Amino acid sequence: MASIEWGAAFRWYLTIQAFSLPCIWLSRSLFPDLPDRGYAGAKFLGVLLLAFGGWLAYAWLQVPFAMWLPWAAWLAAAGAVAVGRHWHRRRLYIAGYVPRAGSAWGAYAWTEALFLAIYLGWIWVVSHDPAIAHTEQPMDFMFMNSLWHTRHFPPQDAWLAGYPISYYYLGYWMFAWLGKASQVPPALAYNIGQASWYAFLWLGAFGIGYNAYALWQRGASRQVASSWQATGAGCATGMCVAGMGNLQGLFEWLYAQGLLSAAWSQRLLVSGFPETAARTRQWFISDQSWWWFRSARVLADRDLGGQHLEVIDEFPLFSYLLGDNHPHVLAAPILFAGLTCLLQWLGRPVATPSADFRRVQGHDNLFRRLALRPGPVLLAVVLCACAFFANAWDAVALLGLMSLGLAGSLAAEQRRLPMAGIAVLVLGLALGAALLLWPQLLTFQSQIQGVRLNMINPTRWPQLMNMWGSLFAGSVLVAGLAVRQGYFAWPRFLRTWALACGVPAALVVGAAVSGLGFPGGLLTDLTLGDWQSLAWARWRQGLVSFVGLSALLSLVGSQLAGWWQRQAQGGPRDAVWGFLLLCATLGLGLIFVSEVAFLEDHFGPLMRMNTVFKFYYQAWSLLAVVLGVALALACAGLAQSRGRRRFGLALLMAPALLLPGAGLAYTVAGLGAKVRPSVPPLTVDALSFVRRTAPGEAQAIEWIQRHALPSDVILEGPGRSYYATESRLSGFTGRPTLLGWIGHERQWRGDAYARMAAGREETAAVVYQRGTEADVAAALAQWNIRFVYVGPVERQAYGVDETRLAVLARVLTPVWEADGVLILERRA
Repeated sequence: MASIEWGAAFRWYLTIQAFSLPCIWLSRSLFPDLPDRGYAGAKFLGVLLLAFGGWLAYAWLQVPFAMWLPWAAWLAAAGAVAVGRHWHRRRLYIAGYVPRAGSAWGAYAWTEALFLAIYLGWIWVVSHDPAIAHTEQPMDFMFMNSLWHTRHFPPQDAWLAGYPISYYYLGYWMFAWLGKASQVPPALAYNIGQASWYAFLWLGAFGIGYNAYALWQRGASRQVASSWQATGAGCATGMCVAGMGNLQGLFEWLYAQGLLSAAWSQRLLVSGFPETAARTRQWFISDQSWWWFRSARVLADRDLGGQHLEVIDEFPLFSYLLGDNHPHVLAAPILFAGLTCLLQWLGRPVATPSADFRRVQGHDNLFRRLALRPGPVLLAVVLCACAFFANAWDAVALLGLMSLGLAGSLAAEQRRLPMAGIAVLVLGLALGAALLLWPQLLTFQSQIQGVRLNMINPTRWPQLMNMWGSLFAGSVLVAGLAVRQGYFAWPRFLRTWALACGVPAALVVGAAVSGLGFPGGLLTDLTLGDWQSLAWARWRQGLVSFVGLSALLSLVGSQLAGWWQRQAQGGPRDAVWGFLLLCATLGLGLIFVSEVAFLEDHFGPLMRMNTVFKFYYQAWSLLAVVLGVALALACAGLAQSRGRRRFGLALLMAPALLLPGAGLAYTVAGLGAKVRPSVPPLTVDALSFVRRTAPGEAQAIEWIQRHALPSDVILEGPGRSYYATESRLSGFTGRPTLLGWIGHERQWRGDAYARMAAGREETAAVVYQRGTEADVAAALAQWNIRFVYVGPVERQAYGVDETRLAVLARVLTPVWEADGVLILERRA
């Protein structure tokens, strides 16, 4: 009987621990001023840097991606660390300048305990639903298998034989990297890796909360923070980022208990709610329906005729309940590595170099020129490259964080605000990242067709608050606390608000009046006047959300400007407030941009789905960090204040406590629904579901894995997107087929798809349905097909019967057959 494969999970865990060892010392050098010396992020950073370094060797030097490569990279990193430590000790001025924080052993212990608890806990959760059987899980698994079985660059696309992968695949590369290093096959690595990435996400958020609170307390009392208090801040931040849902989960629970009327529920404007919801009277709502899926669809755009348009508004906990290892999920911990760098750069104390330093170096101005020493700059370039490589949308936020963080560090050291330098930093980081990724960029194709203004689909107020209400409360709390620090000024706020409202309004109105945004090709009977009336009517419905969102963005943005101005003029430096204001401004800015404009892609000229999807995901992490840290700081301030000040602070904290608390309803009910279904013995083997429901296909997959070379082309019927049973042989083995999920390949390839896929669907029809023996032989030779697969999908789609099998048997040799599944091999 199958059971959870704890042996494989233990090997995976030990591999992560080993990969983190070289990075622990590197983190102590890169983050010397953080209370935990960057220890919380060292595990993921070690995996990321080793895997990316291995990819550079694979892509630039054509080093084969073999089983030995991960450990060869580890040995090289360990050797570099040994040399680096010897060189580091010889730099005498370091000991006379760099300040040393108090003991961080408490942070180390909590970090290890948290990682192990989340890792093992999520393995148990995912073992209740290990199957790769829905949404885009088969696509994710296909990329993993393609990378696993590809030895030389560029990696092949198993769903388009002869062409390389054209997607953001660094996350899948890291899964395959850890799998080869720990000897965990892809069928197990898919779910074990998901558990480790969830633990990485928690650890990244924990580290930010712990260090931010400890820095704040050290700056307030000149002492090292209490380990318990800082740990509480870290856990609160982790819960806000990775353990909380939006408010829709609470509404689902209230409706299921009969405590929310259907009429009131309809005011939320959520598609399908409450029409498809049920009053189950159960605390976990239901284990038979995907009620938790609606929380990632609370926005509801409409087309020109008022019909529903799909908009995705995911957040981390939803992603892990769903179980997709999609690029936006695998890239999320990279953002927290960037936030750790930002906190270090902003929190770096400014001090006068010691006499020893001046004596060794000869003058006291050298340190100011070392403000941009190679280590931080190189790390910023690598993180920006990794963000683009893992999920290109994340590069927007990370470029902003890295550039502003380095600029803020320069401003503090040089007593000036380098406004022009920010643009230079952005350009330099982008060019450096592009240079590292040049081999991948040569094989990358984009579906982006341009930028469009959001003319008719501003988010309505109930939907915006349903999605963001709990996190907006954190931004309001930070803004209220920052007022007491002296960062707020009415003139600056009003100017910023006028700019935030005026510029987008002018763009939208100008486009509507001039007709530049007129989609004349969508409806033949739509006139320019109708278009203008529709745009005005829709924007009236979204005016409250637009004005409210712009006001909150302007509030924190103007306070950030005030903080930066004081810092640039040499005023008291408060890194934590600047860090929180920067995160809040960037997070709210990503949401605001999605209200005004979007990137047009394969989905159509009115679909802002991808822009909202990818920008909202990053905004959630940024605003959740703000909420978690702000709550910790407010609680500390509440304990120290008295009288009216304490009462006012309690009023300010109330929404920031109640609304996130409401978001925990999604956590409890969602986890309850995921682990309640009765399943066979728990396992993390992704193939167990196929073995149970389609044993013939499972055996065919295993036969191909044993007998087919990684380069052998297999013919199976072209698949439809989101159908898990189609294109399964190539996806589960990594062996290329002529054409896999047609919709996804068209999406990845853009305008080049028609040329690249030409003749492939016709070839499948010739082989399976209508070709003569000569036609079949010619088609197989043309595409260099070695194996032809005949499974349930091919039999149903092409009507393959015994007569057709007899034709194929005269051209090919049957080599395996069981349970209605047949594999034939082309004769040499």
